[in-house]
Amino acid sequence: EVFVPLTPEALPAKGLGTLLDIIRRTREGLNPGLRLGGIIITRYQRRKINRIVEESLRESFGDLVFKTRIRENVDISEAPLQGSDILSYSPRSIGAEDYRSLAREVDSNNLK
Repeated sequence: EVFVPLTPEALPAKGLGTLLDIIRRTREGLNPGLRLGGIIITRYQRRKINRIVEESLRESFGDLVFKTRIRENVDISEAPLQGSDILSYSPRSIGAEDYRSLAREVDSNNLK
């Protein structure tokens, strides 16, 4: 499965088409079992462009867009600088909260 993290802005959304084409060609040529596991909205902020792109993604891909959004959070950016993941670096941050929520959602989807 391929999980695609996507910042909900115009250029990343346009680039998604290219990535989906690469996934299709890889499935046809090398890996027939490869599939899109889901789209993860990252660096989400309460901005109009983020809402518009998210709506468009949900219209186009439905349930393949995870309900959980990873909100913009400085701790997520700082963690790798410290050689850490967000859950270890700042376990009470909104970034850690969002990634825990995403993990639960991925897990529940795999149980279906």
